[in-house]
Amino acid sequence: MDDFLSLSREYAEALEALGTIENQAESIVALGGREQLGEYVDQFLVMARRAGDHARECELQEIAGWFDDLTLRASRIRMALLAE
Repeated sequence: MDDFLSLSREYAEALEALGTIENQAESIVALGGREQLGEYVDQFLVMARRAGDHARECELQEIAGWFDDLTLRASRIRMALLAE
């Protein structure tokens, strides 16, 4: 149960952080912060993958799926940054 609560909280925080990234990415890039945004997205990806792996280790497949979704969304942002 502790893993469920801990991972649920971590997901909520990650969801909020990714929402901020998505909402601010265009502005950050326009202000010359592409490299910094890329670094932040890379850090986010490491965290989301690690949390998803931990959820799978705890046999919390639904939460692992939540983190997989966040990873996919962040990967799309990263790919867009590389394409520009």
